[in-house]
Amino acid sequence: MWQPKREHALQDRPPGVPSKRAADSRSDTGAPARNHQGPVVGIVGGYGAVGRAAARCLAAEGFRLRVGGRSAQAAWSLAHQLGGATQARVVDAMDDQSLRHFSRGCLTVLDCTGGGASTLPRIRRAAMDAGAHFVSTLTDPTVAARPGDRCVVLAAGFSPGLSEMLDELLSARLANDTHFTGYYGGLRVFNHSAALECLRGLALAHGSAPGSGTDPLAGLPRLFPDSSRPIVCHRTVLPGAQTPVSAKDQNAAARWYRAFDGTHVLGALARFTAGGPRRNLESASHELARASALDCAGATPYHLVYGVVEGRTPDGSTVRRDLLIRDIDGSGLVGATAAAAVVKVSAGRVPLGTHHAADVLAARDVITRVRRHLPDSTVRMTRRPASGTATDDSLPARS
Repeated sequence: MWQPKREHALQDRPPGVPSKRAADSRSDTGAPARNHQGPVVGIVGGYGAVGRAAARCLAAEGFRLRVGGRSAQAAWSLAHQLGGATQARVVDAMDDQSLRHFSRGCLTVLDCTGGGASTLPRIRRAAMDAGAHFVSTLTDPTVAARPGDRCVVLAAGFSPGLSEMLDELLSARLANDTHFTGYYGGLRVFNHSAALECLRGLALAHGSAPGSGTDPLAGLPRLFPDSSRPIVCHRTVLPGAQTPVSAKDQNAAARWYRAFDGTHVLGALARFTAGGPRRNLESASHELARASALDCAGATPYHLVYGVVEGRTPDGSTVRRDLLIRDIDGSGLVGATAAAAVVKVSAGRVPLGTHHAADVLAARDVITRVRRHLPDSTVRMTRRPASGTATDDSLPARS
């Protein structure tokens, strides 16, 4: 069996960061100390919001980690928090030599940079040149789908990724004629790329002007923590859904809505949809980012995902199942999805070659990790008759 080479962590510790010897031998999740001689999982962008969530999950499951990014201070700080055998490295995602040095000795490399086409192919090539498997939260159209001597899992994020698995989770053991509706969003400050993603999804779904039409949240449980603010949902196309990237992303009846909490974002979207074919995506994204900051002023950001399925059981009864996941900003869900992929790849439970996460993972793989390892997140799954009282429901077993 291939054994990773051992490497030393950074020798020069940034000021103010305690010695690794002083770190607790247990991780911050309370898991037993990790095997200092075991295979290494490297996380590029390891101290960002997504990388940190993935690292927490993997550390709690006993993995030996190497977290890296441009900031030595941030990498050392996270390594100290995780404890155990966590290594800290400086790595530049735009530098091939730096990436090769970081990847050397890793069993699996996880890309949590979110850099897309500017960094993902570069990180993937460096990992595979070093003999490591590769997992990314994003898709990579430049990679071939042919089998090889390494495993590549892409789209291990929310969309594409977990969003494609939720319908299957809620529809387990129901007849095929189920109807899935999903909602995601909340209150957050958009950066430029997130604002662009939002507007592109709205444009692809041919969204109507905000406030028009039937409120898709009507009749649903109160999901949002601040009922004094207007909540508006827009039908949207999730990133990657216009061109399905996985075998699971085939349910044409699935409907997704993006929820917005506040009036400033609402106004920015109204101006965007009113612009017609001449609307300027770039300038509209900057306006949306500014509007989101105004909505968040003085409020606590939050993110939620809500999915609901109506269908028939084998005995003909009509049931309604729903799943609510609440997080601070959505990064926990993405990190847990990426961690689930890393666990499967590193254990040799994914065939060699290139895969999309939704084809090799089940939603329960992700939800279980959110429940166990991310204390700031909550998960609730309920089941009820078509008209009746909801009851807590355990995650359906694999069929």
